[in-house]
Amino acid sequence: MQSSPFGLRLLKVMFSTQTFLYSLGTNGHFVVTIASGEAE
Repeated sequence: MQSSPFGLRLLKVMFSTQTFLYSLGTNGHFVVTIASGEAE
């Protein structure tokens, strides 16, 4: 039983994105905070 390529790819993208954001650390959080402030 094999998983769908799309699901596997989506999972990989989500994981890499999460890892990337985590590696940014406080800088990433700072940017997100500013973006949220701009959005309001």
